[in-house]
Amino acid sequence: MASTLYLQMPARAAVVGNAAVSKMGAGTALGADQQWREFLFPYCVASAEKNILQQGKLSLAALSPLAQSVAQIFVLVSASDVTMLKVKVPPMPFAKLKLALPNLLEEQLLADPADLLFIAAPPVDGMCVVAVASRSWMELLSRLCESFAVRKIAAYSIASGLPLNAKELGDSDTAIKTSVLIESLPEIHGGFDLSVCARDQLAAGLYLDASPSASNPTAFNELIWNALQLLAPRGDLDVYVDPSLMPVLKNNASLAQERTVHFFSNDWKCKLASISSHSLDLFSSLQLEGKKTFDWMRWRWSIMLAACALLLSVLGLNWEWWTLQRESDLIRASVLATYKTSFPNETVIRDPLAQMQQKINAAKKMTGQSSNDDFLVLSGLFAQVWEQTLGVLPVASVSSMEYRERSLYVTPKNMGDVPIDRLRAGLKERSLSLDIKEGILKISVDTGVAR
Repeated sequence: MASTLYLQMPARAAVVGNAAVSKMGAGTALGADQQWREFLFPYCVASAEKNILQQGKLSLAALSPLAQSVAQIFVLVSASDVTMLKVKVPPMPFAKLKLALPNLLEEQLLADPADLLFIAAPPVDGMCVVAVASRSWMELLSRLCESFAVRKIAAYSIASGLPLNAKELGDSDTAIKTSVLIESLPEIHGGFDLSVCARDQLAAGLYLDASPSASNPTAFNELIWNALQLLAPRGDLDVYVDPSLMPVLKNNASLAQERTVHFFSNDWKCKLASISSHSLDLFSSLQLEGKKTFDWMRWRWSIMLAACALLLSVLGLNWEWWTLQRESDLIRASVLATYKTSFPNETVIRDPLAQMQQKINAAKKMTGQSSNDDFLVLSGLFAQVWEQTLGVLPVASVSSMEYRERSLYVTPKNMGDVPIDRLRAGLKERSLSLDIKEGILKISVDTGVAR
């Protein structure tokens, strides 16, 4: 059964801005893979039905053997690193729309569009959902995953995987309007990652540096609930939180301002609930810019069958050609041997069949017999066909007749009155061929060669 490795990435703001992770090379803008070697990435291996097979935290080096056993890798990017926008777009082809997105969204962005990636979903009713992410950050994450040499790599915002209702996780409660994921980042001290997703709003995220309020529980709770109020201002909340934070948040649920709040334990199942083929792949724009996107292994059996069928066809055609060529060589050798036996003194042999016919015609003439290409024979056969085809029509008559090079050249007075097809058919019955050039009929013996 094909399985998928889900790899969760830390928030970019936490990695770049926190001095506690200097061992990861934040001061050098995270440009090389070795800067991540000691970082432990949360991961899980899930089946096609999203059943969790394995989970934990491992370094990149430890993940490499695991990556070889899966069919694909899905990277879960922090929701704080992905901005989801909905824009009204003019009617145009989807390919042109993707090229026009930087100009359409320029006024809503704080960064230079050249430094961003734009991933769009097909427009619906004139509205298009667009995911915007940092180009340099996505390129870095893509390079990290490419070291695994996996056939397919994709990236999704972790907020897009949150369940849209509690029933997706087996809960019997009624649907909750907004799903919230709160995760602490033990590798990055004092950091919290908030992700929000709901049916009636776009996914959003926020990274919180809670280290200044870590010693003050009241300030910490106010920070969390104020952030939730900013990301999800309306509706009830379905909160997925680390078990260590759940008692603290439950005791201060009154800060939710009379909103119904349901708490659930944070696990991998809630992060993968809504990820599907319809989710926006944050690596798709990078792949379109020159990386291999075709999954060869997925089509390997179809390609192998097509290659085998093509190979068999080529072999069959070559076998047929070889058989016919061998028969042709045998016949030619037999004719050549017969000619040499009949005319042993002949030194130049170019076309034994034609030369033999010439010898036979010459022998007939010497004995007083007429050959097929003699003037009398050709003119007599032509006269028969002309009489049968045209009868005694006064408008159809012959202006001149000439014999040369074993062919009869006839010039009718009016070529338009001559039924060429009927005349050719009559001559063919008598083993004669008819060629027409510049109003002159050329009658010769039909040797069977295509003209």
